[in-house]
Amino acid sequence: MRAALDAVPDVSVWDGLDPMERERRAWTLDQIRRRVLEGGPRRATASPERGRLFMPFAALEGYGEMIAGAEENAADERG
Repeated sequence: MRAALDAVPDVSVWDGLDPMERERRAWTLDQIRRRVLEGGPRRATASPERGRLFMPFAALEGYGEMIAGAEENAADERG
C-alpha cells in the first residue's frame, strides 16, 4: 500500500498554478490518498470485452459504412 500512496504526486509537481487550481488539485490528491488508505490500491483489469461497453454510444451513426463506401469508391477509381 505504501507504494500506491507514494505514487500519488504532490501538488508541488505543477509549477505556476493559479491558487484556486492548486487548492482544487490538492483536494483531489488528498481524496485519492484517502481512498487508497481506506480501500487499498485499485487496479484496472484488462479485458478484451471492455471496448464493447462503448459500442452503443457511437457518436457518428453510419460513419463506418460511409468510410467503407469511400474506400470502395477510391479503389474503383484506381482501377
